[in-house]
Amino acid sequence: MKDLVVPDGFNFNMIKSIPISILLPTTISYSSTNRIIEIWNENADGRPGTLIKTGSADNQGIYKESISVPVTTKKLFTNCFAGWRSINLQEAGLMQTEEAFTIDYNVGYSKTPPKPKQGIPGALVNGVKLNRNFLKVGIENVLKNGDFSVNNFGYLETWSSALEADGVWYATDEAKNDGSIISKEGNSFARINSEKYSVGGFTQLIQATSGQLVTFSGDTRGFDSQQDVYLFLVPRNQYGEFIDVFSFNLVNPGITWVNGTIVGYMPEGTVTCQVLFYKGSTGIVDFDNAVVRVNEMDSDLDGDGVLDWEDSYPDDPEKAFDDFYPAKDKPGTIAFEDLWPSQSDYDFNDIVLDYQINRITNAKNKIVEIDVITEVRAIGGSTRNGFGMQIYLSPDRIAGIKADFEFLDDAIKLNENGTEMGQKWATFIFFTDACKLLPHPGDGSPTINTTMGYHFVVPSEKKFRIFLKEPVDPEIVSFDKLNPFIFRADERSSEIHLRGFPPTDLVNPELFGTGNDASNPEAGIYYQTKNGLPWVINVPVQFEYTIEKAEILKGYLVFANWISSGGNDHEDWYLDKQGYRNWENIYRW
Repeated sequence: MKDLVVPDGFNFNMIKSIPISILLPTTISYSSTNRIIEIWNENADGRPGTLIKTGSADNQGIYKESISVPVTTKKLFTNCFAGWRSINLQEAGLMQTEEAFTIDYNVGYSKTPPKPKQGIPGALVNGVKLNRNFLKVGIENVLKNGDFSVNNFGYLETWSSALEADGVWYATDEAKNDGSIISKEGNSFARINSEKYSVGGFTQLIQATSGQLVTFSGDTRGFDSQQDVYLFLVPRNQYGEFIDVFSFNLVNPGITWVNGTIVGYMPEGTVTCQVLFYKGSTGIVDFDNAVVRVNEMDSDLDGDGVLDWEDSYPDDPEKAFDDFYPAKDKPGTIAFEDLWPSQSDYDFNDIVLDYQINRITNAKNKIVEIDVITEVRAIGGSTRNGFGMQIYLSPDRIAGIKADFEFLDDAIKLNENGTEMGQKWATFIFFTDACKLLPHPGDGSPTINTTMGYHFVVPSEKKFRIFLKEPVDPEIVSFDKLNPFIFRADERSSEIHLRGFPPTDLVNPELFGTGNDASNPEAGIYYQTKNGLPWVINVPVQFEYTIEKAEILKGYLVFANWISSGGNDHEDWYLDKQGYRNWENIYRW
C-alpha cells in the first residue's frame, strides 16, 4: 500500500454532484402552493431503492438542484404527485441542457380525448419499472377493485357513454369483446387481446368536485408494438358530459410492467371524474394496480406553502423537507488511520465511524438545520481520539446545537451557540474520546471490534443537531464540502482530515511536512504522503472494514486498481461483488 503512487488529480473522492432540472406538468397551477419532488437512488434490481432527498418546485412548477450521490450512481428516480420518472446518468440520449439532467413530466401529456379507430400521436416516455404502485401513507385509494381481484365487468358502448360512480369497472368500445380479467401466478389484471387494430379500455367513475387535484396511477405492459396506450382523467358535469380531458401516453411499455401517472385539477362544474385505461393497437395489452388519489388543495396547517400530505414537518413553518446523505436510513463510513503524520498499517480501522446526514430545508429548499447521526463501530488504534466537523459558515450564523450526549473536557472551549472557540468557520465537536462511546469489553482484546475471536461491542447511534440562524443555500453546506476530522484527546492541535481538506484554526501547523506527511498549505495540499496516499477514506456505504493489521488491499482486492487508474476503473471497489473481496481479511462478528 505504501508503495502505491496516486495519479495527479485523483483525490479519493467517492461523491459526485449531479445537477438536475425537473419540469412538472403544466396541467397544474403552482401559483399558491408548492409541489414536492422526491429523489430516490437505484436498488440492485434497477428499481427505486431508498429516498435521498425531498424538495419543492417553484411557482412555475420547476425544480432545480444539485444532488450529492456516490460516484457509482448510474440512475436516479424522481417521484411526485405526477408519478415516477428515471434519470439514466449514462445515457447520451437523456435530455441534458445547461449542464443539468432534465426530466419533463409534460412529455406524454395531452388534452386530447380518446379517438375511435386511430391512435393519438405521442412522444417517447421514460417508463419506470416498479415492484408495485407506491401509495403515500395516509392517502386513500378511492378506486374500487384497483387490483382487478374481483372478476366483474360492466359494459359501455363507448368510453364517453353515461356511467355510474358505483365502484365497478366497465369495458368500453371493442374491449367489450376483447377484454377480460386474467388471474395468473397469484396476480389478477385486466387484459385486451385483439389480433387486429382495436380501441377500447376499462373505466370507472369516481366522485370529484371543482378545485380538487386528482391523480391516477397504473401499471401496463404490452406484447407487441404498443404505440397508443393511455391513462385518462375525464371530469364530468352534473349532466354526465365530459368537460375536460387529461391524458398520459405510455409508448411501447414492453413485456415488463411499467408505471404511469396522469394528474389534473378538476375544473369548474366537476361532479365526477372518469378514470380510464385505454389502448388503440393490435396485440395484447395488460392493465393493473390502478390507484386514484383525490386531494383538497387548501390543507396547509403551518402556512409554508407546502401541502400537509407532502410536508415532512406539517406543524413547523420553518421546516418542510429532508435531504439525506448517503440515503435515508443508509449510512456511509469514515475510516481513519490515526498515526498522522506517520504512516501506519493502512488497515483503515483505527477509528471506524458510520454517519448519516440530513440537511433539513424549508419550503424554498434552503437549509435550516443539519442533523448528523454518528455511530463509532470500531477502534483499532491505541490512541484516544475525538471527532469533529467543520462547515463553511461563520460561527455567528449558528443558532445552537442539540446532542444526544455531552462531554466534559476542559481542553475544549465552546461558544454559547455550541461552536468551538477560536475558529473562523463553524466547528462542532461531537465527542472527545471515542472509547467513551464504544467502551472496551474487558476480555483481553487488544482492540475494539477489529480483532477476531473477542467479544463484539454493540455500537449505539448518537444524533447531533445543528440549528442555523437564517436559511442558507444548499451549495454552501453541500455534502462534499463538509469537513470531518479526528483529533487526539490529549492534543487538540493534532488533527487528521480527508485528503485535500484544510485543518481547523486550532491545528499545530508545525506538524505539516513532518514524518510521512507531504502537506503544502501554501499550495492547498493537505493530509497526503509524498505518493499521494491519505489517512482517511469516506465510503458512501456502510463499510466492511478489514481486521487488525490487514491492510485494506488484502481485504479489497481491486482497491489498488481504483487508485492506479485515477478512479476510472473499479469505482465500486467497496461493493460485495465477485472477485472484489477476500473475506478472510474482513472483520465479521
